[in-house]
Amino acid sequence: MDFIKKSDAEAKRLIAEQPDYYENLDALFLGLIGFYFEKESYDITTPGGKVIAYIRKVENNPGEISLARCLSPNTLFGIIGRYAKSITYELAVPIVDADDIQATVDAAYQLSSCLRIAGAAEGIIPVATRRSWSILGGIHDNSCEAFMFEDFPKAKGFRKPSPINDEDIQWLGESLDKFSNLYEQNAAYRLAVNSYCSYGQAHQLRLMAATIWSGIEALFNIDRELTFRLALYIAVITETVGEKRYEKFERVKKLYDIRSKIVHGSELADEKIASHIREASRILGHLLVIFAENGEVVERKEIEKFLLFPEKLTLQITIPKNTK
Repeated sequence: MDFIKKSDAEAKRLIAEQPDYYENLDALFLGLIGFYFEKESYDITTPGGKVIAYIRKVENNPGEISLARCLSPNTLFGIIGRYAKSITYELAVPIVDADDIQATVDAAYQLSSCLRIAGAAEGIIPVATRRSWSILGGIHDNSCEAFMFEDFPKAKGFRKPSPINDEDIQWLGESLDKFSNLYEQNAAYRLAVNSYCSYGQAHQLRLMAATIWSGIEALFNIDRELTFRLALYIAVITETVGEKRYEKFERVKKLYDIRSKIVHGSELADEKIASHIREASRILGHLLVIFAENGEVVERKEIEKFLLFPEKLTLQITIPKNTK
Protein backbone atom coordinates (compact mmCIF):
# COMPACT_ATOMS: atom_id res chain seq x y z
CA MET A 1 0.00 0.00 0.00
CA ASP A 2 1.40 3.37 -1.03
CA PHE A 3 0.59 5.17 2.21
CA ILE A 4 2.48 2.54 4.23
CA LYS A 5 5.52 2.81 1.97
CA LYS A 6 5.37 6.59 2.30
CA SER A 7 5.14 6.36 6.08
CA ASP A 8 8.10 3.95 6.19
CA ALA A 9 10.18 6.26 4.02
CA GLU A 10 9.35 9.30 6.15
CA ALA A 11 10.26 7.46 9.36
CA LYS A 12 13.62 6.39 7.88
CA ARG A 13 14.31 9.96 6.75
CA LEU A 14 13.66 11.38 10.22
CA ILE A 15 15.80 8.75 11.90
CA ALA A 16 18.66 9.39 9.47
CA GLU A 17 18.49 13.15 10.02
CA GLN A 18 18.17 13.07 13.84
CA PRO A 19 19.13 9.59 15.13
CA ASP A 20 19.83 10.78 18.68
CA TYR A 21 16.23 11.90 19.00
CA TYR A 22 14.15 9.56 16.83
CA GLU A 23 16.17 6.36 17.17
CA ASN A 24 18.30 6.52 20.32
CA LEU A 25 16.32 8.64 22.77
CA ASP A 26 14.98 6.40 25.54
CA ALA A 27 11.88 8.34 26.48
CA LEU A 28 8.15 8.47 26.91
CA PHE A 29 6.55 10.44 24.07
CA LEU A 30 3.33 12.20 25.08
CA GLY A 31 1.01 13.10 22.22
CA LEU A 32 -0.30 16.67 22.54
CA ILE A 33 -3.66 17.85 21.18
CA GLY A 34 -4.73 21.48 21.42
CA PHE A 35 -1.30 22.82 22.41
CA TYR A 36 0.01 25.64 20.20
CA PHE A 37 3.68 26.58 19.82
CA GLU A 38 5.57 29.32 18.01
CA LYS A 39 8.33 26.96 16.84
CA GLU A 40 8.56 23.35 15.69
CA SER A 41 10.97 22.22 18.41
CA TYR A 42 12.13 23.13 21.91
CA ASP A 43 14.56 21.70 24.42
CA ILE A 44 13.39 22.19 28.01
CA THR A 45 16.43 22.86 30.18
CA THR A 46 17.19 23.58 33.82
CA PRO A 47 18.87 26.89 34.75
CA GLY A 48 22.15 24.94 34.74
CA GLY A 49 21.66 23.89 31.12
CA LYS A 50 20.63 20.25 31.62
CA VAL A 51 18.02 19.08 29.09
CA ILE A 52 15.07 17.54 30.94
CA ALA A 53 12.58 17.09 28.08
CA TYR A 54 11.96 17.83 24.41
CA ILE A 55 9.04 19.19 22.42
CA ARG A 56 8.83 18.33 18.72
CA LYS A 57 6.24 18.86 16.01
CA VAL A 58 4.81 15.55 14.81
CA GLU A 59 5.60 15.22 11.12
CA ASN A 60 4.18 11.84 10.17
CA ASN A 61 0.97 10.98 12.05
CA PRO A 62 0.20 7.24 12.03
CA GLY A 63 -3.15 5.85 10.90
CA GLU A 64 -5.05 2.93 12.44
CA ILE A 65 -3.39 0.32 10.22
CA SER A 66 0.06 1.59 11.18
CA LEU A 67 -0.95 1.65 14.87
CA ALA A 68 -2.21 -1.94 14.69
CA ARG A 69 1.22 -3.02 13.40
CA CYS A 70 3.37 -1.02 15.84
CA LEU A 71 1.59 -0.90 19.22
CA SER A 72 1.93 -3.15 22.21
CA PRO A 73 -0.72 -4.10 23.09
CA ASN A 74 -2.09 -3.78 19.58
CA THR A 75 -5.66 -3.95 20.91
CA LEU A 76 -5.29 -0.22 21.70
CA PHE A 77 -5.06 0.75 18.03
CA GLY A 78 -8.75 1.66 17.78
CA ILE A 79 -8.80 3.82 20.91
CA ILE A 80 -5.53 5.56 20.05
CA GLY A 81 -6.51 5.84 16.40
CA ARG A 82 -9.30 8.29 17.15
CA TYR A 83 -6.69 10.71 18.50
CA ALA A 84 -3.64 10.01 16.35
CA LYS A 85 -4.38 12.32 13.42
CA SER A 86 -5.10 15.24 15.80
CA ILE A 87 -1.77 15.01 17.64
CA THR A 88 0.34 17.94 16.46
CA TYR A 89 3.26 17.93 18.92
CA GLU A 90 4.91 15.49 21.30
CA LEU A 91 6.53 16.00 24.69
CA ALA A 92 9.43 13.57 25.08
CA VAL A 93 10.36 12.85 28.71
CA PRO A 94 13.52 10.72 29.14
CA ILE A 95 13.02 7.51 31.11
CA VAL A 96 13.68 8.08 34.80
CA ASP A 97 13.98 4.44 35.90
CA ALA A 98 14.28 1.61 33.38
CA ASP A 99 12.74 -0.84 35.87
CA ASP A 100 9.80 1.34 36.88
CA ILE A 101 7.91 2.99 34.01
CA GLN A 102 5.46 4.52 36.49
CA ALA A 103 8.23 6.81 37.75
CA THR A 104 8.52 8.31 34.27
CA VAL A 105 4.73 8.48 33.89
CA ASP A 106 4.53 10.47 37.15
CA ALA A 107 7.36 12.78 36.08
CA ALA A 108 5.73 13.25 32.68
CA TYR A 109 2.40 14.17 34.28
CA GLN A 110 4.03 16.83 36.45
CA LEU A 111 6.02 18.21 33.52
CA SER A 112 2.96 18.33 31.26
CA SER A 113 0.93 20.00 34.03
CA CYS A 114 3.58 22.67 34.39
CA LEU A 115 3.59 23.10 30.60
CA ARG A 116 -0.18 23.66 30.65
CA ILE A 117 0.20 26.32 33.33
CA ALA A 118 3.14 28.01 31.61
CA GLY A 119 1.32 28.20 28.28
CA ALA A 120 -2.26 28.67 29.52
CA ALA A 121 -3.03 25.54 27.48
CA GLU A 122 -6.32 23.64 27.57
CA GLY A 123 -5.39 20.71 25.36
CA ILE A 124 -5.43 17.03 26.23
CA ILE A 125 -2.73 14.36 26.31
CA PRO A 126 -4.56 11.15 25.44
CA VAL A 127 -1.67 8.70 25.20
CA ALA A 128 2.07 8.24 25.54
CA THR A 129 4.26 5.85 23.56
CA ARG A 130 7.81 4.55 23.89
CA ARG A 131 8.73 5.77 20.40
CA SER A 132 8.26 9.13 18.70
CA TRP A 133 4.86 9.71 17.09
CA SER A 134 6.62 10.77 13.90
CA ILE A 135 8.14 7.31 13.31
CA LEU A 136 5.38 4.98 14.56
CA GLY A 137 4.40 4.36 10.94
CA GLY A 138 7.77 2.74 10.34
CA ILE A 139 7.42 0.14 13.13
CA HIS A 140 5.95 -3.22 12.04
CA ASP A 141 6.60 -5.65 14.91
CA ASN A 142 4.17 -4.48 17.63
CA SER A 143 7.13 -3.49 19.78
CA CYS A 144 6.06 0.04 20.79
CA GLU A 145 4.49 0.18 24.25
CA ALA A 146 1.60 2.59 24.72
CA PHE A 147 0.10 4.08 27.89
CA MET A 148 -3.27 5.80 28.05
CA PHE A 149 -3.22 9.20 29.80
CA GLU A 150 -6.44 11.12 29.15
CA ASP A 151 -9.05 9.22 27.13
CA PHE A 152 -11.57 12.05 26.85
CA PRO A 153 -12.60 12.51 23.20
CA LYS A 154 -15.31 15.02 24.19
CA ALA A 155 -12.96 17.29 26.15
CA LYS A 156 -13.63 20.98 25.54
CA GLY A 157 -11.51 24.11 25.41
CA PHE A 158 -12.72 27.65 26.12
CA ARG A 159 -9.71 29.90 25.58
CA LYS A 160 -7.39 30.47 22.64
CA PRO A 161 -4.11 31.46 24.24
CA SER A 162 -1.26 32.90 22.25
CA PRO A 163 1.21 30.17 21.16
CA ILE A 164 3.69 28.85 23.69
CA ASN A 165 7.03 30.57 23.07
CA ASP A 166 10.66 30.59 24.21
CA GLU A 167 9.81 32.65 27.29
CA ASP A 168 7.19 30.12 28.41
CA ILE A 169 9.59 27.22 27.88
CA GLN A 170 12.30 29.04 29.82
CA TRP A 171 9.87 29.64 32.71
CA LEU A 172 8.97 25.96 32.66
CA GLY A 173 12.61 24.88 32.96
CA GLU A 174 13.31 27.40 35.72
CA SER A 175 10.15 26.67 37.74
CA LEU A 176 9.76 22.91 37.39
CA ASP A 177 11.65 21.97 40.58
CA LYS A 178 9.64 24.39 42.72
CA PHE A 179 6.43 23.33 40.99
CA SER A 180 7.19 19.63 41.60
CA ASN A 181 7.99 20.20 45.27
CA LEU A 182 4.75 22.09 45.75
CA TYR A 183 2.77 19.48 43.84
CA GLU A 184 4.18 16.61 45.90
CA GLN A 185 4.12 18.28 49.33
CA ASN A 186 1.08 20.55 49.29
CA ALA A 187 -2.28 18.78 48.90
CA ALA A 188 -4.12 22.04 48.19
CA TYR A 189 -1.77 22.99 45.38
CA ARG A 190 -1.97 19.47 43.95
CA LEU A 191 -5.77 19.64 43.91
CA ALA A 192 -5.66 23.07 42.26
CA VAL A 193 -3.27 21.83 39.55
CA ASN A 194 -5.38 18.75 38.88
CA SER A 195 -8.48 20.95 38.68
CA TYR A 196 -6.81 23.26 36.17
CA CYS A 197 -5.57 20.39 34.01
CA SER A 198 -8.84 18.44 33.97
CA TYR A 199 -11.80 20.81 34.06
CA GLY A 200 -12.34 20.56 30.30
CA GLN A 201 -12.69 16.78 30.61
CA ALA A 202 -15.90 16.93 32.66
CA HIS A 203 -18.95 15.95 30.65
CA GLN A 204 -21.08 18.98 31.55
CA LEU A 205 -20.43 22.73 31.65
CA ARG A 206 -21.56 23.21 35.23
CA LEU A 207 -19.23 20.47 36.43
CA MET A 208 -16.37 22.17 34.56
CA ALA A 209 -17.04 25.42 36.42
CA ALA A 210 -17.30 23.59 39.75
CA THR A 211 -13.96 21.86 39.08
CA ILE A 212 -12.20 25.18 38.51
CA TRP A 213 -13.59 26.74 41.66
CA SER A 214 -12.72 23.70 43.76
CA GLY A 215 -9.11 24.35 42.78
CA ILE A 216 -9.31 28.06 43.59
CA GLU A 217 -11.00 27.47 46.95
CA ALA A 218 -8.45 24.80 47.91
CA LEU A 219 -5.61 27.31 47.61
CA PHE A 220 -7.08 29.57 50.29
CA ASN A 221 -8.87 27.17 52.68
CA ILE A 222 -11.52 29.72 53.66
CA ASP A 223 -14.26 28.57 56.05
CA ARG A 224 -16.32 31.74 56.54
CA GLU A 225 -17.27 34.97 54.72
CA LEU A 226 -16.29 33.03 51.63
CA THR A 227 -17.15 35.41 48.79
CA PHE A 228 -15.59 38.49 50.40
CA ARG A 229 -12.44 36.76 51.60
CA LEU A 230 -11.85 34.82 48.41
CA ALA A 231 -12.19 37.93 46.28
CA LEU A 232 -9.93 39.89 48.61
CA TYR A 233 -7.21 37.24 48.79
CA ILE A 234 -7.15 36.70 45.02
CA ALA A 235 -6.90 40.45 44.43
CA VAL A 236 -4.02 40.75 46.91
CA ILE A 237 -2.10 37.82 45.40
CA THR A 238 -2.57 38.68 41.73
CA GLU A 239 -2.46 42.49 41.58
CA THR A 240 -0.21 45.20 42.98
CA VAL A 241 -1.60 47.94 45.23
CA GLY A 242 -3.88 50.34 43.38
CA GLU A 243 -6.96 50.55 41.22
CA LYS A 244 -6.36 47.24 39.44
CA ARG A 245 -6.39 45.39 42.76
CA TYR A 246 -9.75 46.91 43.68
CA GLU A 247 -11.14 46.10 40.22
CA LYS A 248 -10.00 42.48 40.58
CA PHE A 249 -11.62 42.33 44.03
CA GLU A 250 -14.96 43.51 42.65
CA ARG A 251 -14.71 41.27 39.60
CA VAL A 252 -14.01 38.10 41.60
CA LYS A 253 -16.97 38.82 43.89
CA LYS A 254 -19.23 38.95 40.84
CA LEU A 255 -17.65 35.82 39.40
CA TYR A 256 -18.26 33.94 42.63
CA ASP A 257 -21.89 34.99 42.64
CA ILE A 258 -22.19 33.51 39.15
CA ARG A 259 -20.35 30.40 40.35
CA SER A 260 -22.96 29.91 43.07
CA LYS A 261 -25.77 30.14 40.51
CA ILE A 262 -24.00 27.62 38.28
CA VAL A 263 -23.37 24.96 40.92
CA HIS A 264 -26.75 25.41 42.63
CA GLY A 265 -28.71 24.84 39.43
CA SER A 266 -30.00 28.32 38.61
CA GLU A 267 -31.07 28.94 35.04
CA LEU A 268 -28.12 30.26 33.01
CA ALA A 269 -27.41 30.14 29.30
CA ASP A 270 -24.58 27.84 28.20
CA GLU A 271 -22.83 30.84 26.63
CA LYS A 272 -22.72 32.62 29.99
CA ILE A 273 -21.37 29.54 31.74
CA ALA A 274 -18.70 29.10 29.05
CA SER A 275 -17.67 32.75 29.44
CA HIS A 276 -17.46 32.24 33.19
CA ILE A 277 -15.27 29.14 32.74
CA ARG A 278 -12.98 31.10 30.46
CA GLU A 279 -12.42 33.87 33.02
CA ALA A 280 -12.27 31.69 36.14
CA SER A 281 -9.75 29.31 34.57
CA ARG A 282 -7.45 32.24 33.81
CA ILE A 283 -7.57 33.27 37.47
CA LEU A 284 -6.72 29.74 38.64
CA GLY A 285 -3.86 29.48 36.15
CA HIS A 286 -2.49 32.85 37.28
CA LEU A 287 -2.52 31.77 40.93
CA LEU A 288 -0.72 28.54 40.08
CA VAL A 289 2.00 30.44 38.21
CA ILE A 290 2.56 32.86 41.09
CA PHE A 291 2.76 30.14 43.74
CA ALA A 292 5.04 27.99 41.56
CA GLU A 293 7.42 30.90 41.02
CA ASN A 294 7.55 31.59 44.73
CA GLY A 295 7.81 27.96 45.72
CA GLU A 296 4.96 28.11 48.22
CA VAL A 297 1.24 28.59 48.63
CA VAL A 298 0.85 31.72 50.74
CA GLU A 299 -1.19 30.90 53.84
CA ARG A 300 -4.29 32.96 54.50
CA LYS A 301 -2.87 34.28 57.80
CA GLU A 302 0.08 35.68 55.87
CA ILE A 303 -2.26 37.35 53.39
CA GLU A 304 -4.23 38.90 56.24
CA LYS A 305 -1.02 40.17 57.84
CA PHE A 306 -0.09 41.70 54.51
CA LEU A 307 -3.36 43.65 54.45
CA LEU A 308 -2.22 45.41 57.65
CA PHE A 309 1.55 45.28 57.09
CA PRO A 310 2.21 45.34 53.31
CA GLU A 311 5.94 45.05 53.79
CA LYS A 312 5.50 41.62 55.40
CA LEU A 313 4.68 39.83 52.16
CA THR A 314 7.42 39.49 49.56
CA LEU A 315 5.72 37.93 46.59
CA GLN A 316 6.72 37.87 42.95
CA ILE A 317 3.52 38.79 41.10
CA THR A 318 3.70 37.59 37.52
CA ILE A 319 1.66 39.01 34.66
CA PRO A 320 -0.47 36.12 33.33
CA LYS A 321 0.01 34.86 29.79
CA ASN A 322 -2.14 36.83 27.38
CA THR A 323 -5.28 34.99 26.31
CA LYS A 324 -7.95 35.89 23.82
